[in-house]
Amino acid sequence: MDGRKHRAVASVLGLLACALPASSQAQTDGYILGQGVNAGPFNIAGYATIEAEAKKGEDAGLLIDDLSLFVKGSVNSMINPFLELEIAEADLWFEGDPPLKDPDPRLDIERLYNDFIFGEHATVRAGKMLAPVGEWNLIHAGPLVWTTTRPLTTYRNFPEFVTGVSFISENIGENQLRLEGYWQPAGDLDPPPADALYRFENTMGFQAELPLGLTDKIGLSIQHADLKRTQESQLLIGLNGRFTFDRLELETEMSWTSIANPLPGRVRDSEFGGYIQGAYEVFTNWFAVGRAEVFKDRNVQKTSRNFVFGVNYRPNPAIAWKLEYVEQSGADLGISSGVIASFNVLF
Repeated sequence: MDGRKHRAVASVLGLLACALPASSQAQTDGYILGQGVNAGPFNIAGYATIEAEAKKGEDAGLLIDDLSLFVKGSVNSMINPFLELEIAEADLWFEGDPPLKDPDPRLDIERLYNDFIFGEHATVRAGKMLAPVGEWNLIHAGPLVWTTTRPLTTYRNFPEFVTGVSFISENIGENQLRLEGYWQPAGDLDPPPADALYRFENTMGFQAELPLGLTDKIGLSIQHADLKRTQESQLLIGLNGRFTFDRLELETEMSWTSIANPLPGRVRDSEFGGYIQGAYEVFTNWFAVGRAEVFKDRNVQKTSRNFVFGVNYRPNPAIAWKLEYVEQSGADLGISSGVIASFNVLF
């Protein structure tokens, strides 16, 4: 990578550091950074991710990757709405162009549902929600994950959202088991963009999570979905886990997908993805992060491999500064080699 792009990323990080130095101290009466503000039975919060990138063969740039607003209500057992609106991929500056030349942000309704609570262990959720496959898809907000680069395994080969009904049972037995079954009987609320890789329908699935302590867990995900306007259907089976050893946190997800009635252009009738990631606290609030992932796509003969090495600085539980280098080889499935940095905040 040439020196010009290194300097571009360094300059962007410097500007962000100057513009946002007081974020970790931001607090007013009735408001705590990362917990939002309460207005009667409602809580208003959100998160933002500002990303700088200098990828090989591409122009260096700065963008708002996510700007999300949460509104959560807890009125009574039958009225518990949740809304998440997101502005995504708003370009602030790219090399060779003036700032804000073509921001072109995308506005999404990420989530819109209501929880009906029946006793201590049972909840029925109706609306648009995150599909409970693995763990990353459920907690993908920038401040809550270790890297800016998202693993392919956590989104590429299944619907990230479902619009329908979900049945949740939590804190079951001594082991505090969590079970969730869900069904999307019709179309999507705020469907994916026209250039989405796949469009799914008739999605149904099940997830079980077993806590192994305060933060550690293992999970099993099973999901069936049809691909729109084709005769294809797919069955995904996934495993995920998080394990802590003193200063080291290990995280992994893997999934295998079987495809029935594959289109003639498919290279294979199955897919496999998996990664393992480690985060080690080197100094207080400073973490070294590494990840290795492989992904065998249904449309590409070559296996995609990517490796991420970086640092994550968390001066406050609601704030994360990230700097990482990505090395990608094999099939290009949307992850590029290069340097990526980001500032992430829950507000």
